[in-house]
Amino acid sequence: MADNLLILKGSKGLSIVSGDKPYGELKSLSASNNVRSIDVSTDGKYLAFADNNFVKVVALPACDTVFEKTGVNVNFVKLSPKSTVLATWHHFTASNTLNLNLYDISTQTHLIGWPQKKPSRWCPQWTDDETVCVRHINMELNFYENNRYERFTQRMCAQKVANYSMVTNSQTGCHYVACYTVGVKGQPSFVRIYQFPRFDGVAIANKSFYKADTVDFKWNHRGDSLLLVCSTDVDQTGKSYYGQQTLHYLDITGQTFIVSLKKDGPIHNTAWVPGNSTLFCVIYGFMPAKTSLFNNKSETVFEFGEEMQNIISFNRFGNLVVLAGFGNLRGGVQVWDMKQKKLISHFKAPDTTLVDWAPDGRHIMTATTAPRLRVGNGFRIWTYNGIREHENIFDTNTELNEIMWRPSLAFTEPIIEIPKANAVPKPAEPKKYIPPHLRKTSTNPSANSTKTSTPNPNPLSESEKKMKNVEKKLKQINDLKELMASGKTLEKNQMEKITKEQELLDELRELSIHS
Repeated sequence: MADNLLILKGSKGLSIVSGDKPYGELKSLSASNNVRSIDVSTDGKYLAFADNNFVKVVALPACDTVFEKTGVNVNFVKLSPKSTVLATWHHFTASNTLNLNLYDISTQTHLIGWPQKKPSRWCPQWTDDETVCVRHINMELNFYENNRYERFTQRMCAQKVANYSMVTNSQTGCHYVACYTVGVKGQPSFVRIYQFPRFDGVAIANKSFYKADTVDFKWNHRGDSLLLVCSTDVDQTGKSYYGQQTLHYLDITGQTFIVSLKKDGPIHNTAWVPGNSTLFCVIYGFMPAKTSLFNNKSETVFEFGEEMQNIISFNRFGNLVVLAGFGNLRGGVQVWDMKQKKLISHFKAPDTTLVDWAPDGRHIMTATTAPRLRVGNGFRIWTYNGIREHENIFDTNTELNEIMWRPSLAFTEPIIEIPKANAVPKPAEPKKYIPPHLRKTSTNPSANSTKTSTPNPNPLSESEKKMKNVEKKLKQINDLKELMASGKTLEKNQMEKITKEQELLDELRELSIHS
């Protein structure tokens, strides 16, 4: 069986699909469209999934069941790093207050049940070796050791923790906890780093700031440096609809600074370079955005240029990176060689909602998923040099909700072929969109738009006219979103149009079904 495997969840159930030649479904795990949550272990050996009747863990790739519990109504599942413990969560009710539950997978026994009302912070975090587990409850952190959950061994309650992140240093094995505390009564917010279990003493790093409603934590792969993306919900200057963002750097030596960005506008994406814990990449600024590579002294070491981009995705070896523009942008994809800092390929992947590297580090998966887009769901497999090897686009009535690669360590770093100067092909223009009700009768889209004096022998039905009108409105919304992404402030009536996008997508889907 191939090592490049894809896990798909959608309206036709849950399945394992080959992500390499020969492509095709290898195993159906569930034909039900009620599968709510899936999680694959970090080593790719186990897959957990649940619906409103059961929760199950299977061993990959054979899909033999190693854990199963029936008669439970589970919303989320999570495997611990070494796949020792399965965590499940369902909605809190008066009749079932212990809605966060931990199970021992090997013995299939229930370890502990806790009340956990908020789904946003339901899941505990473990260190890579599972010696420490931390649970966020109210504004404090409770720590448990060696997978024993009867009583916490450490507690952090003085900091009023709004968010946190824990990491293990791969060189020393020490565990570090970064905690975000919201400022009150004019005081600044701050993030502090502590070494577990020394929570009573002075923090080893401390960064304070005023402009932050939320904070995202991004540790480097060695576990000794941390990026903070601090965001406000509203930009008080009125320059951006997306609020304001700032980027801060902290490390376990106590060094802190603000990363200096050379262009005004939002921070679209940040990512550390795998295998190099001193370099990170940032896409920032009003469109076209600027993409830069920084070192751990906030110095710019390389400029990728200015493009309509908002996505950074490194392969796991760190020798290739995808820079792309999805969501409100038109799906342009660039692949760069990180060692020679050269552009390898440039291609179009329109309507993409997800991009991810295969475990082999040579292939790229782009996908269109629901509910972001409910038409044209499916996925494509590309080589790093921009060749599309496989395409699987679902029919109109089939949705793809989630797709992921099964992690695998079976591959070595790929040898990259750099094209000669001026040999990088320009991306082909995307094909003109043809509504589903016209796809069977039209093989030449341009012919349909040619003006002639010949009367139309097949006038549009009322349903087709409605679909055409809805598609026109969706195009207008897409144009408005691109203006908004470029930094332009929209009028109130234009914002109201954007809020109706999902309603129009649903209407288009219904019209397509009954056309």
